[in-house]
Amino acid sequence: MHELGLEHRAVSHTKGMYLGHRAVCSTEMRGRASRRLVQLRFDSHGKDVVLPGAEVNIEGQAIGSITTSTALDRAVFALAMVKHSEVAQGTRVRVGDLAGEITQLAG
Repeated sequence: MHELGLEHRAVSHTKGMYLGHRAVCSTEMRGRASRRLVQLRFDSHGKDVVLPGAEVNIEGQAIGSITTSTALDRAVFALAMVKHSEVAQGTRVRVGDLAGEITQLAG
């Protein structure tokens, strides 16, 4: 939930204990989740998809991995879990030989 940015819409802090309460509380005490779900966009260059598990890089440093992808209108769109510190819309990334960017943050 924190990875998606939904914690302020999906959690009520006035209803008492609930399933997963400890995990939610400990993440909030740290200030944020260590990873974040983002949408990536790549020019396809003939590729149909990016395989799940493929490493996402910024300037040669691994920041996360692809979870799923699809091709649409000469572009490849993918979801990836990346380090929270690297999350910003418009950030340029590479997956293998494909160059792309973070187009949207989940939530």
